Amino acid sequence: MADIRDTVPRDAGGSVLLWLNRSVSTARGARSVLAAGLAVLVAAVTTVALRGSDPASADTRVAVARLAQVYLPDGTNHPAVEGEVLPRGAELHTGQGGGAQLTTAGRRVYLGAWSTLVVRDGVREDLTRGLAMVDARDGAHLDLTTPAGRVSTPGGAVSRVEEGMLTRVAAYYGTVTLHPVGRASSTAVPHLHQLKVQPQSLPQRTTPLQLTPGDPWERTVAADLVSADEELNNLAAGLSLQEGETYLVKLPTSLRSGSVPPLGSPARGEEALTFAVASAASDKDALTNVRAYRGDLGSWGVVAALVRAPVGKVSDALSRALSPSTSASGPTTVNAGSTVNLPGGVPTTNPSPGASRAPGTGPSTGPTARPTSSPTSRPTTSPSPGVVTSVLDTITSLVSPKPGPVPARPVTPVTSPSQQPCLLGAVLC
Repeated sequence: MADIRDTVPRDAGGSVLLWLNRSVSTARGARSVLAAGLAVLVAAVTTVALRGSDPASADTRVAVARLAQVYLPDGTNHPAVEGEVLPRGAELHTGQGGGAQLTTAGRRVYLGAWSTLVVRDGVREDLTRGLAMVDARDGAHLDLTTPAGRVSTPGGAVSRVEEGMLTRVAAYYGTVTLHPVGRASSTAVPHLHQLKVQPQSLPQRTTPLQLTPGDPWERTVAADLVSADEELNNLAAGLSLQEGETYLVKLPTSLRSGSVPPLGSPARGEEALTFAVASAASDKDALTNVRAYRGDLGSWGVVAALVRAPVGKVSDALSRALSPSTSASGPTTVNAGSTVNLPGGVPTTNPSPGASRAPGTGPSTGPTARPTSSPTSRPTTSPSPGVVTSVLDTITSLVSPKPGPVPARPVTPVTSPSQQPCLLGAVLC
């Protein structure tokens, strides 16, 4: 820039017009120097910009380290230090009870205990054992190589990769892609799904995501999902008691798979919560989908998210169904293929007798028909005010910290010892 300034003449008046009126050769010389200077400046800026925007050249830094050891390419090793940069080829090992968090170009990678990860560059890493969670919602993509294949997590997605006898690939946000070793084809793992694959084998089919209870990294990247799963599991535990039977006997017998499961059994809570989640869902075939997802061992929080059933709506559906003002008479008999209302929820469709069902799935959708005019009567015992009040207090506490009083209709007290007042999820009999 000094050369550029030196070409501008300085006259007594400082007039630019005098400089413009100079000879053509002088003007051309000035323009040449100016153009050359600008070219050098643009080239330098472009080089810096390109280098800064290339995530492959970004540094990988240790953000959190607990019982972790760094092994460098030169053969030396030392305990991982928070803030240090891992050079290319460096390995990070975590021990029993250990863990680590790495950051690269806005991306976070979480390592669990007994894990080994090798840094190749800013967008390539190897996982040889253990588990890694990749959070690329605010950062660069990552290609994570495992013995079973390469897992591509694009920017904006969150994945979990567990390496063992089988490699498990899970997608919490976005779609993750698995490129199996020795195969040209790839397999996409969509949002809230997972698959398992063995080295040199075809991947298994994708299934709903299974959450890992008590996993700290999972809670870090998917707190809402984990919280919803815990609340729904608590509801299922409560519905395994008397409240579950109170809810299930209001369902049409054609929708239930059989008699009400025994008191205290997980099957009772499972069946009752299946209908409660379906009644609160936005999906058209929610009941069929909930049964299918649970048949594939999908976690309750994941199943509810897939059918778009917020926990608050599930609790509201149960509150309405267990309210003393709700009819506690026997289930309504409907024609095959009719549209019925689940207790406390939205209409669902009853299957026709000849409809085929896939293994582990619920009823399929059938044509609409009228209910029969004379419902079949089945005597049932009305819930006591203490049971209903306890259940409603517990359910509404999930939705509001200060639930209002629940109006109760006087009913005949229950004298059976098995139907003493119980709280949802805690027996006080």
